[in-house]
Amino acid sequence: MNNYLFNQSNLSLEAFVAKSEEFTHDVKLKEYLIPEKSCDDFFEVICGRMKELEFSENKNSDILFDEIPDCKFVIKSLNVLGEYYPDRQHIKYYLQDPDILKIIKIHERFHAIHHLTINKNSHIWENFADVDSFYKELLAQLFTYIYIRDYDNALLSDFENLNRSQPFIYQTFKIFQNYDQQKAEDLYWVVRRNNKRKPILKALDRIARMINHNSNKITTLVASTSTFKRNLSTNLISKLQAEPLYTVLHADIIKGIVFPAIRDGHIDFYYKGGNLFKYNERGFLTNIKYAAVIAKGKSDYLTEKELANVSLSTTFSANYERIKENCSIYSGVEANGVSKIYHKHSYVNRTSGIMVLDIEISLKSQDPTKKQDRIDILLYNANEHKLKFVEAKHYSNPEIWSNTQAKVIDQINRYEAQIKSKKTDIIVEYNKYIALVNRVFPGSLPPINDIDEKVSLLIFDFDRNQQSGRLKKFITGNKLFNNLKVYPLANVGEIKLTHLWDR
Repeated sequence: MNNYLFNQSNLSLEAFVAKSEEFTHDVKLKEYLIPEKSCDDFFEVICGRMKELEFSENKNSDILFDEIPDCKFVIKSLNVLGEYYPDRQHIKYYLQDPDILKIIKIHERFHAIHHLTINKNSHIWENFADVDSFYKELLAQLFTYIYIRDYDNALLSDFENLNRSQPFIYQTFKIFQNYDQQKAEDLYWVVRRNNKRKPILKALDRIARMINHNSNKITTLVASTSTFKRNLSTNLISKLQAEPLYTVLHADIIKGIVFPAIRDGHIDFYYKGGNLFKYNERGFLTNIKYAAVIAKGKSDYLTEKELANVSLSTTFSANYERIKENCSIYSGVEANGVSKIYHKHSYVNRTSGIMVLDIEISLKSQDPTKKQDRIDILLYNANEHKLKFVEAKHYSNPEIWSNTQAKVIDQINRYEAQIKSKKTDIIVEYNKYIALVNRVFPGSLPPINDIDEKVSLLIFDFDRNQQSGRLKKFITGNKLFNNLKVYPLANVGEIKLTHLWDR
């Protein structure tokens, strides 16, 4: 055994056994198994039973692990922080906060150390690449924890904070968190040699099977039921950024004039309530109503005789402003009102931790009489890592008024049922969305962890008499709306997302 590789007090963060390492600003997503709630009870029981086993060859691990607490999981798509490639002996880091990067460096370098440590026959761990991820991450995280605990204690708080939000596989080190260096090394060799005579390895095999069973079951379920997608290919992003029109469009996006919304295989660009442009494999597309623009001449006015000689514009770029103008003309009062929210509070030029992440979100309806449920606004609270859906209604919308039960109540109830049933899908797809916008636009949004299953109802644009009269009688003072989160706002242009979020 190469003792230097396991002498953590001598481990250098600048010189280690991998051949090369790389730092990148790229974002990479991966689906991980995440506990639905804390698994502290699980780890407490497992730790107790592992202490009984230690490295004994006589105790029956099957009896000890016949009944263990249930730990329920969901699949979430999270940012990859670092990767070790055994075939090239190469480490790739996805740049993080400097203190977090120190922790990721230690973790990934332990992967390299565990792979390249030679045994008594001077061989490295030759089948390391094929070992179940459970064992590789358990060992790397355990050695990282012991190194930080014993030799770099200033990082311990950051390590613990990071670990709380990490996938389950990165939390399994807790089973052995009381180990000293020697016991950790002993565990490494038991795993590496795949010594089935050791009851401790049998116990770990049981846990690995539980994790893989849950992962396969949930992944299969998500794949078979997912109808909600948010995705753009790298090739499409490159093509978009090379388009002449994108230069002027991008300038308006940064200013908050145009709002970009990623769909499945295309991106929509909204302006004042209308879908100004769509971009897909065919290139930029716009509605014929917007594109019917006469090529600009010397004057804004022309005679009937001159009309016979004019031609329609043949490029979007040259008549971009006129196309925008046409787009705004066709927007309804409700769409125009919503646009005042997403233009001012876009995720691209956000001014606080709460922002508009998406609009006009279509979910396949569970009502057989409807093809799609379309929700107006999706807010993202980056501080809480949480999504909230909002349905917006102008005061004049007949769906909010009724002497019995308004249609909007059934609509909100239907949306909430949709969100609850598709919660995992929505989080996975919007984490892909966030990874994409982090590549295309300035800023770095953190990954999503949760969704508020209650949909807020925003009712806007009314005067004081309407607020104290009809609005109070039929909505804010109506017990039928008691189960809804209603946010009445006289002037939608004055909206504060913190107030909307709290409703």
